[in-house]
Amino acid sequence: MNANLAERLAELPHLLSAHILLSMAAIGCGIAISVPLGVLVARRVRLSALVLSFASVIQTIPGLALLALMVPLLGGTIGYLPAFSALMLYSLLPILRNTIVGLQGVSPRVREAAAGLGMTARQQLLEVELPLALPVIVAGLRTATVWVVGAATLATPVGAASLGNYIFAGLQTRNWVSVIFGCLFAAGLAILLDQLIRLLEVSARDRRRGLAVAVGAGLSVLVLLALVPRVLPTGPGTSAGETLQQAEAALDGQRVVIGSKAFTEQYILAALMERHLAEAGAVVERRENLGSTIAFDALAAGEIDVYVDYSGTIWATVFFLLLTFAALTSAIGLLEVAASYFIDERGWSRAKAVGLCGSITLLLGIPSALSGGHLFGDGFARLTAVLDPGGEGVNWLDT
Repeated sequence: MNANLAERLAELPHLLSAHILLSMAAIGCGIAISVPLGVLVARRVRLSALVLSFASVIQTIPGLALLALMVPLLGGTIGYLPAFSALMLYSLLPILRNTIVGLQGVSPRVREAAAGLGMTARQQLLEVELPLALPVIVAGLRTATVWVVGAATLATPVGAASLGNYIFAGLQTRNWVSVIFGCLFAAGLAILLDQLIRLLEVSARDRRRGLAVAVGAGLSVLVLLALVPRVLPTGPGTSAGETLQQAEAALDGQRVVIGSKAFTEQYILAALMERHLAEAGAVVERRENLGSTIAFDALAAGEIDVYVDYSGTIWATVFFLLLTFAALTSAIGLLEVAASYFIDERGWSRAKAVGLCGSITLLLGIPSALSGGHLFGDGFARLTAVLDPGGEGVNWLDT
């Protein structure tokens, strides 16, 4: 079997199970919020219009923007929680709208007949109105499910494992097998869930209780199967999103989370850091494909322990208002401001400047004053990356 294909298949259980659990949790929570809220406001026309307008506004926010917005709103938290929160909000509108429409569509004559039989308001709701509105409500659930499963592929940049890991990594590395894997399995999962919920819609319309029970059992089995890769030990093939390695040395047992952005150089740097930390005995976990500001916020919040960033990116996204024009034209000035910001305002004492050896910087046209890993502000240790074009690659020298 092709090595690339074998690696993608090895990653599949972890990523597919993460995608299923994330999507199902968001949809389940969306049902728990939307249906009671729809029942509450259905008979109040003005209030129902206001609630639907609010849900519609949430729906107009682009999926990736809503996911990214959850990170600062949740204090820099990355991973499952911001992805779940955004997807849950995305699921509200179709379920809420169909609940309101379904209940408002119950004939007044039916309500009068129920009242004439001596039913209380609660009995009318549970025994008459909701059963009649159920096919419409389930149709809204069907729409929400397809939306959420598709949007869950965008959860990768906020650090949540999903089938989007295939797509984002594949696009950055021109690995079209990975891209196709992500697209096919995301589409297949959406179709499968859509058809299962279609059967629920049929059972609600035709009052087929046995079919509803069978569909519920099928969904339960799907969730249980998705839980299996989460409770079993992580195999070597699941390194695309979160890799665990351990060795016996100075950092024995210490957990270190490495972040990386979504392009090839970052994957390589993260892999190098992972290898060295694992050799030192650390338990290493990688969070790949993070956005620039998301990675920085995650570091500030303690969600990741280390990642590689670039002075220009830090300036553009974090502290550009602190710099004078003179600092912008000087790499040393830029790094001095960075050092001051990290140490004085953030209290980070482990930030390190990275430089290249003199011969390579001259070859690249970089002023010699910037070579050799000079100290840039108090608190910066020297870390020199020595590139030997005729040697074995990069040798890390902590001086």
